[in-house]
Amino acid sequence: MWQKLLFMSVVNILLSIFLTQNIHAAGKGWWSTQGSKIIDEQGEEVVITGINWGFEVYRQDEKGWLDNSTIANYKSMLLSMNKFGFNTIRFVWRDWQLENDCVFQNINNNNPELEGLSCLEVMDEVIKYASQLNMRIILDHHTLLASWRKSPKLTENWLKLAKRYKNNPYVIGADLDNEPHHTQVCWGCGNNSDWRLGAERLGNEILKVNPKWLIIVEGILGIDLEVAKQYPIRLSNPKKLVYSTHVYPGMTYGIPFEEVESAWDKKFGYLVNENIAPVLVGEFQLVNLGQMEWFNKLVNYMKNKRISGTVWAWRWGDPKYSDQSWYVLPPIEKNYLTISNDQRKPIMRSWLVKLDPNPGYDPLPEESADANGDGRVDGEDYLVWLNNFGKNKSGPNNGDFNNDRKVDGLDYIIFVNSFGS
Repeated sequence: MWQKLLFMSVVNILLSIFLTQNIHAAGKGWWSTQGSKIIDEQGEEVVITGINWGFEVYRQDEKGWLDNSTIANYKSMLLSMNKFGFNTIRFVWRDWQLENDCVFQNINNNNPELEGLSCLEVMDEVIKYASQLNMRIILDHHTLLASWRKSPKLTENWLKLAKRYKNNPYVIGADLDNEPHHTQVCWGCGNNSDWRLGAERLGNEILKVNPKWLIIVEGILGIDLEVAKQYPIRLSNPKKLVYSTHVYPGMTYGIPFEEVESAWDKKFGYLVNENIAPVLVGEFQLVNLGQMEWFNKLVNYMKNKRISGTVWAWRWGDPKYSDQSWYVLPPIEKNYLTISNDQRKPIMRSWLVKLDPNPGYDPLPEESADANGDGRVDGEDYLVWLNNFGKNKSGPNNGDFNNDRKVDGLDYIIFVNSFGS
């Protein structure tokens, strides 16, 4: 009997060591690539499981707005993204948002701390808080009206950003141009319309200024990467290249459901299957809840192949459903329709990956919503928060659960997320 117990004890110890060594977070330092993997400074594999958010991109008259800043505080939104488990934000920006006359519009006074800041300074604040939350940032040049060829300041603006954030390891790379397009765009044709050549020039210019960044190159219209096998992107440092695609249901329209994975393999998955380069699914989402089977298949496809992704897109919703509000239907007449994500939560939560913090950047103090120190988060703790709401007090015992010396809505979100624990 004792021999059996001894054997089981040894097995448990060995299993514990194995799990500790092989199942852990990664992400420290600056990232590079190795075959089809993204790796951190220590050579550990990293998987991006993030979300899209940033400056409003669908209306030109909203150039000074953060998406949803008219109805929510930017820190509240970042904190909710972080609490759900997203490890990265694909932060969208457009050229005019880097101009000196782009000033943040604090409509409805939800973001008084951003009042009067330039759009670039607002980006600084977003990145600073996201870094404190241990979230990585991919900067994405996002334009719907013109291609890279019609953006005369594109290189200038990218170099400005590359220099500005070169010392922050939480800003991990540049998504050079969203869904590159114009009437004669091509890949590998060798003329002035060749996005492959344009991406190489732009990527190499960025690497001269910031050699630590990943350079993310989308296929034409954000879809087609088939030609990358014959005409690969050639960077000065090949270990900084990540290809990117966008995946929506219409991409496989007319293809039998049982064949969609083969279609994805052909379009972009081969880059991973053949250990050529990493792939980031920079945008993915369904159009209606009738496509849940398709959505589950895509997320499982990404999980099984260790493909990184950033879901489209963050939208603020009813605070009662703060962890459900990032699922949306595509814009309808310039408006969004937020829908419930109850059916998508399980598959998305199973996909999320945690990242290690970076040394040299202090994380936020540990957040606790247990105001009275009784080991439970309940109604008594809520009353402490309520009685001090709006006051400049510090510490969980005063309802300041995030230790920012203010008792406000951010502390309430922490309470809601911790209630019952």
